[in-house]
Parts: sequence; C-alpha cells; structure tokens
Amino acid sequence: MFKKIFQGFLFCLLGVGGGLPTFSQAQNSLTVGIISYKSDEAVRSSYEPLLAHLARESGRSLRLELVSESELAFHLIQGKVDLGVFTPFPYLLATSNHPELEVFASHQVWGKNVYQGGILVRKDAGINALHELAGQRFLFVKNSSTSGFKLPKGILLERGHDIEANFFQSYAFSGGHGASLDALLAGETDGIAIDLKAWQELPASDTAQLRLLTKYEVPYHAYVFAPGLDAEVKESIKEQMFAAHQDPANQALFQNVLHIERWHPQTDEAYNSLRRYLRIGRKKPQLSIQFELKPGAQKALEAEGDILSLMEERCYNRLINSQRFTELGKSDSLRNLSHQVKVGLSMLGDQYHYTLYLDQASIAEGELNAKQLVTHLPGILNEEVMASLPFKGPLLTDGDKWFILFGKSDGLAGKALRFEFSDPQTGQVLGTLNEEALTSINDLNTYFVEQEFFLDHLEVEAHYLVDADEYPKGMAPAEVGETSFWDSPDNQWGVVGLVVALITVTLGSYFTGRRKRRFRHMLNESNTLLQAYLSDKQRFDNKLLAQKNKIHTFLEKGHITENQFLILNHRIEDIDLIVNKFLLSKKPVAPEIREEIDEIIKDGIITEKEFTRIVSMVKKHAEMG
Repeated sequence: MFKKIFQGFLFCLLGVGGGLPTFSQAQNSLTVGIISYKSDEAVRSSYEPLLAHLARESGRSLRLELVSESELAFHLIQGKVDLGVFTPFPYLLATSNHPELEVFASHQVWGKNVYQGGILVRKDAGINALHELAGQRFLFVKNSSTSGFKLPKGILLERGHDIEANFFQSYAFSGGHGASLDALLAGETDGIAIDLKAWQELPASDTAQLRLLTKYEVPYHAYVFAPGLDAEVKESIKEQMFAAHQDPANQALFQNVLHIERWHPQTDEAYNSLRRYLRIGRKKPQLSIQFELKPGAQKALEAEGDILSLMEERCYNRLINSQRFTELGKSDSLRNLSHQVKVGLSMLGDQYHYTLYLDQASIAEGELNAKQLVTHLPGILNEEVMASLPFKGPLLTDGDKWFILFGKSDGLAGKALRFEFSDPQTGQVLGTLNEEALTSINDLNTYFVEQEFFLDHLEVEAHYLVDADEYPKGMAPAEVGETSFWDSPDNQWGVVGLVVALITVTLGSYFTGRRKRRFRHMLNESNTLLQAYLSDKQRFDNKLLAQKNKIHTFLEKGHITENQFLILNHRIEDIDLIVNKFLLSKKPVAPEIREEIDEIIKDGIITEKEFTRIVSMVKKHAEMG
C-alpha cells in the first residue's frame, strides 16, 4: 500500500513539474503546497487528473494548495503542508528567515539541471556591453520572474547599474518571454531580459538580428520537506523520486507539458550564485571534524599536558578562520552536513603518525613530534582540506571585466591558487592560471586579466595549492626525526645523511619563491622516509613509491614545472638506487667518510657543492672492496 502511495505521490509531481504532494504527520492525507509560477488554471488542469489517479491508488484523501510566495515557508513550518515546491528566489528568502528549511531535490528539464537567462539587444542598435544600456528603454518579463527580472536586476546592480536610480530611460514588464522578444524585434524596446529558451526557439532569421550581452544560469525549483515530517517517510519519498525515471512504466508520465524528465538530489549550495543578488549571505558548506586516537597515541598525549586540547582547538580555529565553511562541529551536531573531516593519530616509535581524511578518503599522512601536533598539524589540516575542495563556477564578463562569483567572504585568498578553465560541454581544459593573473579580489568576486582563450561561461575550478607558509619559520627539518644514527650496529647513518642530503638539496636548490614554499610540506613528508628505512625495508620501499606518486601529482596540479619534476624524479630514483646499494653492500662505512658527512650535515643546510661531495663519497664507498 505504501508503495502505491509513493508512486501516486510521484505522479502528482510529474503533472505540474514543480509540485510535490506531501504526507501529513498522521499519514492519512497527502498535501502539496506549490507557488503558482504558471496560471492557476494551468496548474490545476495539470494536477487534477494526477491527483485523481493518486486517490484511486492510495485510498487517501488529497488536497492541493496553491500558495503565495510569502506563505509557503510558514505553512511548512506549521505543518499545514508536508512538502513544498519553491521557485528559486522565494526559496532563498524562505531559508534566510527559516534556516531549518532545506532543499533535498530538484528536477531536470531537457537534460539540464539549470536553465539559462540572458540580456538581449538588437545588433543594429550598436550596444555591445551592459553599461551601454544606460539611457535606453528596457523590458523585463514580470516582477515575479527569476530569469526575466529578479536575477538580471541584481546582475545590473552589482555592475553599478541601479534600475531604480534612472539607469534606464524607462523600463516596463511585457508579461511574457515571447512578448519581450516580439517587442525587441519590432524595435519597441532597446533591451530585454528573458529565459533564453524562447530566444533559441526563434527562426534563424530572427536570432541573427539579436546580440546576447550576457547570460546567467538559474537552478530549477527547490523541493523542500516540512521540518517535522517523519524521517522514514522522507527517505522513502526520496528513494521513489530519484528512481522513478528508471521504470519504463513511468515514461509516459514524463511526457508532461513542463518537460520534466527526472528528479535528482539537490543541495542548498546550488542556489548560492543567486543569493548575492538578494544581498543574502552565501551559504557555505558545513564541516564536521573528529579526532580519532589509537590507544598508544592517547596514552602518550595524556602525558604531554595540554597538547591534545591545544591541537584540537587550533585545528578548529584554522578551519573556521578560513571563511570557507558556515559551521564547524561534530557530525551529530550539524543539521545539514556537507563534509566530514577526521584526524587519526597513532604512535610510530616516538613519533605521532597522522592520517587526515575528508569524507572517508585519505588526503594526507605523515609523522610529527608532540610539539608539531600544535605548531604544524593545524596548518597541514587546513591546507589539505582547502586543496581538496575547489571552488567551481562559471567565468563571467560584463563586457569590460572577467570574473568569477567567489571572493574573500567565501575564503578565496589571493595566494597559492591555481585556476583551471574548461569547456563546459566537452570538459576540455583550455588554460590554467595562477594568482599572478588576478587583477583584484573583493568580498564577492575574483577578477582576472583577460586571456586569449577566455569565453563567457567557461567552467572555472579554483584550487588551493598546498603551501607551507602556514608552518613556523626557522624550524629545521631534522626536528621531525632523529639527527644522528652513527651508533646503529648496521652503520646506517650514512644512508640517513644521504637521504636528507638528496631531498634537502633537491628542494632547496631547485624550488624557489612560491613553488619552494609549497614544497616545504613535501620536505616534512620526505623526512619520514628516514624512519621508514631504519625500521623496515619494506616500509621504506612503500614510502618511496608514495613519494614518487606525489611528485607526479604535484606536476599535474601545477605545483612544479616540468623541468623541476624531471630533476626531483631523477633524485628520488637516485635515493632508491643508492640506498639499496648500501643495503646490499653490508660493508661498514669508513670512519673518514662518516666524519666528513657528519661535518657537512650537522648544521642542517646542504649546499649544491656539499651535495656533490656526498654523492662522490657514496659512490666511492659503493666501489670499495
């Protein structure tokens, strides 16, 4: 019986392309609240046959309510409506006043999760940019239209063009997207803002007369549960909705006048690009963070005084101060969790081995001492999380400047950034830039120097690059591990010095400026190779392989140049060969070689000349006997 209820519920949805019948708390009736974005007659004529079908199948009473923009949120909060369907801007206003409301689904039309609006002019008018609309006649669709009024009004205002402050000679409302197009083609107005689907359906002879000044994307309707609706009912509804298009028996239902083809999960972040135009603060991801300590680590940290509490506090603070997230807390304390972070700690000798997880996937690991859990780990965690969550959005232009809709208020800082531009249709990457290509960043936008490959609405991903500027200055890499192993019975200290020398010189000599800073964190990780080698040959091999993979990843992400990649990769191969020659040799290191290597590396700084000397001594040792 319940299955039929849910199926009927879906049938109602399909009939109106935006409405969602709902279950009352007693589950004796189904209620849907819809903001009437079409005429009341059109909505009712679409719903009545479908609601009748649902009534027959479910044996439940049904009630349809056409609700005003200002009332739907109130009805959901009060439980008068179990599920509601909002058009985008009323949803934003509702969630601003009632944050407990949260979208869970939207629909797809013509294979897209969004539709496009745009501002059009006649080509023969000589208008080529938005600012040239000043003093012109303009037509919007109606004051309740997202693509035909609310969004273009906000876009113009953000560019400094206030339609309420006489930017236009005059503006009016046509009542429909087609009516606006007819008026523009007839020369009765100088510019219009419409849903671009109407423009695309014009004959080629008409579209050839018009120029698109800018376009913008609008997500479809937001499907919202009443906060008090039973959790099991919610999950059942979602399961049925998202699978409905897969059942061949339901295909006829998707041949509706609103062209809805399927339902898909939706998150609140999909509507962030619209919030700015209502002067509503952008909703950011919510992040939970948990610390998981193995018994050995727990016991060791308890003996270290306040280090554990300081580590946790600084990790929280670094993430929240990044401005990337709305809220930080434990996973069970957040209503609408976006991402989960876990910090795992275990003991490895006298070092703490950390593993960082984002959404259950490992993103970084390494070894630190107790002090560095407070001084290093918060910075490492912050940078790895930020690097794993790139910003995504379209490249936009107002005819003068190129920008993306993310800025300082979103946590987008002006350093250690890489921007990747790709074709939204094919996914082909057309170009990459770093922060040197920026002209400015304000609270809302990031602006670029114009590039030859720039096109309106390219897909942009903004990546944070892992940068060791976060770590305390003047801390020698040797603090991560031991500084001398000459007393080892296997005479392995020479190998240790060699590994330090190879990696330190590689990074110190060849990576300068910004890239050098980015590789300091890699240096910390490289130092764990020492402990791996000394404790277990197999573990050393595994760590060395992981380091090679990371070098490849750094190249792919633009952290290093191809030349630097070749140099670093060659040096890592040298480490592998020389270490294994030492392991196979079993010859004691000559005292004079030990003493000279000790003298070279005792201050923690190895010049290129000193490095060359170490390699020469290692080769000499390998050739002896």
